[in-house]
Amino acid sequence: MSLPQLPAALRDAYLRRLGVTEVRRDLAGLTTLQAAHLRRVPFHNLALVVNDGRPYAIPTLIDTAAANARGVGGTCHLTNPPFAALLHTLGFDVSLVAGAVGHPGDHMLALVHFDCGSYVVDVGNGHPYLRPFPLGRVMSWQAFGWPFCWRGDRLLRTFPDDQQREVYSVDTRPRTWESFHEAIRAHHEDPRFGPFFSSLRAVRMTSDVLLTVRDALLTRYGSLGPSTRPIRSADAAQRVLTECIHLPRELVEPAIAALERRRPKLFAGGSVTAPRILIAVATIGREEQLAALLESVERDRIASGLATHEIEALILDNVASDHTWAQALEQGFSVTRRPITDVSLDLERRLGLIPEEPPPVCIGAARHALVRAVADHLAKRSGEWIVWMLDDDLRLEQLIRDDEGLCVRATRPLLAELRRLWADQPELSIGVGGYSGDPPVPGFAT
Repeated sequence: MSLPQLPAALRDAYLRRLGVTEVRRDLAGLTTLQAAHLRRVPFHNLALVVNDGRPYAIPTLIDTAAANARGVGGTCHLTNPPFAALLHTLGFDVSLVAGAVGHPGDHMLALVHFDCGSYVVDVGNGHPYLRPFPLGRVMSWQAFGWPFCWRGDRLLRTFPDDQQREVYSVDTRPRTWESFHEAIRAHHEDPRFGPFFSSLRAVRMTSDVLLTVRDALLTRYGSLGPSTRPIRSADAAQRVLTECIHLPRELVEPAIAALERRRPKLFAGGSVTAPRILIAVATIGREEQLAALLESVERDRIASGLATHEIEALILDNVASDHTWAQALEQGFSVTRRPITDVSLDLERRLGLIPEEPPPVCIGAARHALVRAVADHLAKRSGEWIVWMLDDDLRLEQLIRDDEGLCVRATRPLLAELRRLWADQPELSIGVGGYSGDPPVPGFAT
């Protein structure tokens, strides 16, 4: 059977899902559609896991296109063929072709023909293929730190160990949807056929970040490189898949249940080295308060059981260039100071986000500068980090009222709490505190 024409309502719903309002029937238009599909329709193997080895009823391309229009996604047979059907409906000259990852014909792709040449399209491999591959030509690129090379009819990836390995090769002979049915059933029914039968895989991509779930690990690939978090329970896996990958709960819950039956210790294997902590502060010259803050951090470090090398502080001095320091800020951990004039804010000023002004700059500009200073600082360091941005008039203490009136007490060890949240709540990447002032008063922060 040739690729079907999608009904007009389904075509329009699919395009709304992709966020595409105008379609160009050329290479630029195809590239736009491909990138949009990767960013709006996730890759995952949950439907395969839910099937749990039972005889698999292969859906129609209309059904899979409707699922994509709802943002469900899946493995290659649930993404590439319906996308090819959408392209066909939009007027592209497109056919299905086969790729070979581990077995001939175990990967499904689309081949689109233009007067300028033919291009392989892949939105169903969980990799950041943001452009079609030119058939018979060579192309190299990087996306989210993943280096790839296309060599005419095969795709290679360079891994962190600098070894280049073939991802798949392509057989460009046109195929029908029905000709893939045997391989699709093998994927769902035969545990020897591929890696998806008893593993957890999911990928979501935006213009800024690539999120990958691989068994008990969640990795975020962004501008500062990869950051990996453990997934230590089935509940955490459900939160990651629903809140980070945006998969429907009615698909996630039975998939996690099936994985727990098949691999009871799956989420006991998500071991990652505990992150170091960077305290980042922009100060306007309040030296006494800043010293008190760092002293409270040092007390909390000891109470939290962190070694001195597991925490650093970055101080951004938002002061006039002729400011003189009243005291040194040495602690048991490393403290780095930078003047705000060392941080370029040219882009923010060109965009009109912050005003032209000499230091001390306004709070908004100081926040922008602190983010840039943190990025510069971490670019020179490896491993996992938690960044905690604090105001210079804070202390890791609480002001409470007891029988004798107001008094200051130490909080529970907050650095240890940060690490616990990092480990137990992998779906969280940003937290907002609820304390303000010196000493901090709970409940009044904004």
